[in-house]
Amino acid sequence: MDRITFDAALLAWLGAVEHGLSAFFGFMGATMTMETIGREGPGWLDVGDDKVNLFGMGRHKLCRKSVCAAGPVSLNSRALEAVGDETDASRWLGTLLAGQDKVFRTAADALTELNENLVADWDRSGMARPVFIDDRLAAAVMARHLDQDGSLLSRLLFEPARRQRLDQALQEAASGPFGRFLPNATAYFWGIREQRVRKLVLEHGHLFELDRPHGLSIPFERLHLRQALLDGVLLPDLFLMVLILAILPRVRIVGGLRQIGYVALFQSILLAALDESTPEERDLAAELQVRENAWGMRVIDEKISVRKQLASLPEGALFPDLLRQYRLQTFAETTADLKLVRENARWRKIGRAEIKAS
Repeated sequence: MDRITFDAALLAWLGAVEHGLSAFFGFMGATMTMETIGREGPGWLDVGDDKVNLFGMGRHKLCRKSVCAAGPVSLNSRALEAVGDETDASRWLGTLLAGQDKVFRTAADALTELNENLVADWDRSGMARPVFIDDRLAAAVMARHLDQDGSLLSRLLFEPARRQRLDQALQEAASGPFGRFLPNATAYFWGIREQRVRKLVLEHGHLFELDRPHGLSIPFERLHLRQALLDGVLLPDLFLMVLILAILPRVRIVGGLRQIGYVALFQSILLAALDESTPEERDLAAELQVRENAWGMRVIDEKISVRKQLASLPEGALFPDLLRQYRLQTFAETTADLKLVRENARWRKIGRAEIKAS
């Protein structure tokens, strides 16, 4: 229901419809905690004048549990029903409360189902259906890559010379002008312990939690990592996740303002780590060098809140009606001349650096 998430789903839906696709994928990061800052995050639902604690979890739990591991959970139906008197709540409240008696294994499962139901209700014509995925699918895909000792990612991660080359490419990218986009909080994988995602370091052939003697410790070996991914103990970091879900399968992705920077950066890191003396890797490098990467979200500049849009458009035809509206606008009108990009502090700093360098 927040502006950014709604715009992301809307832009993905618009692109799928314009390309004649029957479905689109929405990735929902599940490594964050249920509350990121005060009364913000996946555990809170913005209903306009107030926010609802979506699952009725205590604040100390919201701050300490990660979306992918927090559970079991059920909807805080009493708090949701309390906002039912608002004039525009009927457009989304019924869809959420349809699952009020259900117990979800994790918060990620609940959010996936709720978002799928909301988008389906906003587009009852079925022009393009949403398929929401998260880090757990990436873990399963990564485990498939590690099935074979000779797979590209197995070679990059477990052959000492190849990993040294990959590490060097990551370090060089981090020190470059776009290095501030490079997420490097953990070493290739996140660990999951006690319903929370944990930062890991890689030393002496093991992934482990620094300064946690009784924390996770997993041998950095192909079969051990593969099993930990399947067991739900590990999740790929953002770099590996983008590789396996987008760059290697050649899937175009759209995301936030930072993604315009880091997806291109991830692709350049992979290119630097490839061995072009190998025909397979040489062909991959040639294809990636001419491939467009990604586009950024948060470019739709809407002054009106999602809730007000819901109230003003026909029931069951929200997305189709918005499609008709946006087809009558120019790109500049829809994005206010890319205002959100131009005014983003991170991009402005890079732009000034590029101008100075030239």
